Amino acid sequence: MNRKRIAIISVIVVIIMGLTITTIINRNPRRVFARIFSFELPETAKFIEYHYQSSGDYLGAKIKIDRNDIENLSRNLLSFFGEEIPDEEEYFVRNYSWWDLEKCDIVSGYMRIVAGKKTFGIGPKSSSIWVYLASSDSVESYLYIDKN
Repeated sequence: MNRKRIAIISVIVVIIMGLTITTIINRNPRRVFARIFSFELPETAKFIEYHYQSSGDYLGAKIKIDRNDIENLSRNLLSFFGEEIPDEEEYFVRNYSWWDLEKCDIVSGYMRIVAGKKTFGIGPKSSSIWVYLASSDSVESYLYIDKN
């Protein structure tokens, strides 16, 4: 009886540890970005703000981008989204306290509707992805992301 109990407890502990490690790995900002956009961020990119909710696959982020990486990043974004948002189109503002994007700072914007994953057997829920590449001055550039 003791061996059976120890075996069952061991299996439960291993399963819990596996789920915990998987959850930690899947919440890594760079991995989440790569999974959603199918390309890697430049090594120099730094997450300034990051909000991710795996249950609904929601993502909000503000990422500092080095000037030398903008051209390559823009090509990758254009490849993923297919086209830029026209300048005259209204831009989306997410309700994050850190969302300080001004329309005059936008260099390029992108929007795409994607099919989401099934949640609890319901769905799939489609979602929109909004991405803006912005530059507030000649030194700093940022990538703003909202996937809801």
